[in-house]
Amino acid sequence: MFVGRLAGGRPGAFAQQIVDCHAREGLKALTNLHGDYVAFISDGARAWVVRDRLGAHTLSFAARDRWTALGEHDIDVLELLPATPVPDRMAVVQWIERRTLPEGRSLFAGVSHLQAGRMLELSAHGTTVRTYWQPKYGEVDKGTRTELATALREEAFAAVARAREGARNPGLRLSGGLDSACVGAGLARAGGSPAHALAVTFPDDPAADESALIRASAQFSGLQLSAIPFRHADLLGPMLSHLERWRVPPPTPNLVMSEPLAALARELGVDVLLDGEAGDEMFGASKYLVGDFLRAGRLTGAWRLSGSLPGAGEHVPWRLRLWALRAIGVSGALPLQVQAWRRQRRPREHLVSHLVRDHDVDALMAEDDPWRFKRRDGPLWWRHKVASFVDVFDAMDVNGFSRRQATDGGVDQRHPFLHDVGLLERVLRTPPETAFESIRDRPLLRDALAGHIAEEVRTRHAKSHFTGVSVSPLAGAEGQRLATELALSDAPVREYVSDSGLKSLLSPAPSTPAAAAAWSGQLTTVGLINRWLLLLDAPLEWPRPGP
Repeated sequence: MFVGRLAGGRPGAFAQQIVDCHAREGLKALTNLHGDYVAFISDGARAWVVRDRLGAHTLSFAARDRWTALGEHDIDVLELLPATPVPDRMAVVQWIERRTLPEGRSLFAGVSHLQAGRMLELSAHGTTVRTYWQPKYGEVDKGTRTELATALREEAFAAVARAREGARNPGLRLSGGLDSACVGAGLARAGGSPAHALAVTFPDDPAADESALIRASAQFSGLQLSAIPFRHADLLGPMLSHLERWRVPPPTPNLVMSEPLAALARELGVDVLLDGEAGDEMFGASKYLVGDFLRAGRLTGAWRLSGSLPGAGEHVPWRLRLWALRAIGVSGALPLQVQAWRRQRRPREHLVSHLVRDHDVDALMAEDDPWRFKRRDGPLWWRHKVASFVDVFDAMDVNGFSRRQATDGGVDQRHPFLHDVGLLERVLRTPPETAFESIRDRPLLRDALAGHIAEEVRTRHAKSHFTGVSVSPLAGAEGQRLATELALSDAPVREYVSDSGLKSLLSPAPSTPAAAAAWSGQLTTVGLINRWLLLLDAPLEWPRPGP
């Protein structure tokens, strides 16, 4: 039986736990297992390969007539196949356009990803994907705001404690934001030896630098702070190395910052590195509550919520509130069939960017339906919140990327806000109105952390901007390097990108910050896919790092 880590237990102990639970309850026992793992269970005639409920561990597979190749990553499966599969065309198109993958698919035709909460059933009759766990809607908790905030904080701290268990020398990837400060407070509550705080600072970029806030969080929670000042670095180098080692493109350019942090963690002897990943999604507002209010005829409440969307500002113009009612409330409340009818009649430019070829638009729209979350049961806000954790992070390859980073970095990386079922269930029982405030984001968590984190961090509502870190290199020599490759007449990505879209990427970077950020993101994505296509025929021999 192969398993990954279970918070609070050794793999061997976890294997015995599965055996014992399976003997008593059968496969129903899986719905109560906590932690991150992949488990293989067999009764002789059949076997089941199970991925944990929130998908912290990943599993790729390729099923053929009478055999199935399994591996944690795509490259593990590729090594077992007689030849590298051809690209999955629509998966490539969707990755270029949305930076997401179709449900349960990879960039390689015939290589699938087992989704979170699913299992593979292997038998003489073939390989079948089955769902063994999905969240179920229940009533939200009642209580005062103080009581609800306390319950949320305690569960968040409990999630941090669960993620920390077994660590001899824990560390925290610390920023100046609320979420990592919350993890720091949870580490302080958990006790034990003081954790290391590892941070990247940007002394040359005031819009991105959070040095003062990082120092405040570390000091408040008693963390031993080690900071790395970020200077100009090769942005593409780490991304291309990742692509060549793992045969898939990284979904973000943050390797240029995370790799030095991993090296620092190894130098300090950190064995488990935590972070505040997914805090925005976990504790943020679920905007489709506006649609729930409209469906229930609560027009006054819907109008109030339309003026309370986080980030809207202190005085929300009535035109913006009307837009929110229409674009979020009405669109969210419409049935799926009506949404599909509306999409068929919308102009092309409202559906996809100029990168998509005309003959791919319909197929992409069929694969990448933004209203897919409505297929679940429960209120709209609840369905969307669940989809954000059970579906979207897999589609963005967040979990696979995290596992690859941990392998390359040589440090176990755990994400208490991304992979803790208990915390997710607590959030899903919290009244959704508590997350709505026009000035503060994550207001209930901010209230809950009063006295537990540095006040200047808790009350800061502005976001730092890191676009300069990625836009500047791509506007210069690194971007030109990609553009030169894309300009070649035999560049393989030309089969997947429209001529007009490619032409816009080969033009100089736009002058406005927002447009430049969008342009640099598209250039990176298309350039990496072009490199990926060139790698398909290269041999798979490369030294694999240890865990």
